[in-house]
Amino acid sequence: MVLKLRKIYKSPLVIFLSLLLIANMAFTASAANLEESMQALSFTDSKGTVLPYRLYVPDDYDSGKEYPLLLFLHGAGERGSDNTVQIKYNVKILERIVDSADSGHDCIIVAPQCASNHQWVNTPWGNGSYNQDQVPISKYMAATVELLKNIQNEYSVDENRLYVTGLSMGGYGTWDIIIRYPDMFAAALPVCGAGDPSKAELIKDVAIWAFHGDKDDVVPVSGSRDMAAALEECGGNITYSEYEGVNHFSWHNAYAEPDLLSWLFEQSRQEQDVPEPPESTTSLVPTETTGGYPIETTDGDPTETAKDSGTPKTGAGSFTTILFILVIASLMTVLCYVVKKRKAE
Repeated sequence: MVLKLRKIYKSPLVIFLSLLLIANMAFTASAANLEESMQALSFTDSKGTVLPYRLYVPDDYDSGKEYPLLLFLHGAGERGSDNTVQIKYNVKILERIVDSADSGHDCIIVAPQCASNHQWVNTPWGNGSYNQDQVPISKYMAATVELLKNIQNEYSVDENRLYVTGLSMGGYGTWDIIIRYPDMFAAALPVCGAGDPSKAELIKDVAIWAFHGDKDDVVPVSGSRDMAAALEECGGNITYSEYEGVNHFSWHNAYAEPDLLSWLFEQSRQEQDVPEPPESTTSLVPTETTGGYPIETTDGDPTETAKDSGTPKTGAGSFTTILFILVIASLMTVLCYVVKKRKAE
C-alpha cells in the first residue's frame, strides 16, 4: 500500500494538478490582497447617483500628515455594482502601490465603479478624439468628482498631489476629468484613451504620461497621438509611450513601467521644476516597453465586447502570470516523467 501511494504521489498527473492548484492560488492572491486592503464603500451624490467605490488608506495613516490621492478609473469590462471587479482585474498599478515598501509611495486610493450600460465619457470608443463641448459630463463622472471632494474633506489629502489614471474607458475618463477640472490634478496616466485636443492648452501644466499600443483596434491610437501632439505644440508637460506591436491591452505594459511610481509621486502642482521624464519615453515615436510584461495579454479575443453595451471588455490583468506558471508547470511535469522513465530503465 505504501509503495502504491508513493507511485501515485510521484505520477506526472498528480504533479501537474498540484502545480495547477499553485497557479490558481497565484491568480487569486493579488485580487484577494486588494479586496482585503481596500474598504468597500458607497457614495450618493447630490443628484441621487449611487456610486460604489473602494478606498485604500495606508495602514499607518496619520491625520497630521498630508497624503497624495490617486483616482483609478476602470475599463468597460469592470462596470457593474458588485464593488469588487474594478479592483480585481487590470490593477497592476494599485498592487504595486499597496505592496510597496517605499514610504514615499504612501497614498490614498479611490476606485469608483461605473454602472453597467453607462460610461465615464459618453462618446463612442471607436471614434478616438472628440469635441468635449458636445459631450456633457456623465452622471458617474460627476458623482466621482463629488466623491473626491468628500474624501478630501474627510481625510488629510495633499491638494497639490491629486493623481488620476485609467485604462480604455477609464483612459477616456482620465483625459476628460483633467480637461474639465484642469486645476484639480497634478498628474495623469491615461492608458489607451482619447480626449479633446482643442483643449490641450487647459492642461499644459498637468504632468501627463500617456500610453497606447500602435496596433490597438478597439480604441484608435490616434486618440493618444492627437492629445500628445497638441500638448507638445502648446508646451505641455507630456510624456507619451507608444508600444510597438501591442493591441488594446497596453495597460499591461504601462502599469509595469519601472519608473512609473517614482515619476508619479514626484509630481506636485506646487513644484516649479518638474522632474524630467524617463529617457526611454520622451519621444512621440513608438517605443519598446521598458517593463517586464509581455505585450498583448488578455483572457479573451481582443475584439470581444461587453454584452451590456457593445463596448470593449478588458481582460484579466493576471493572465500573463497564470500563463507563465502553467508553462513552467507543464515543463516540470515533462521533466518528472523523463526522470522517472530513465530510472525505470
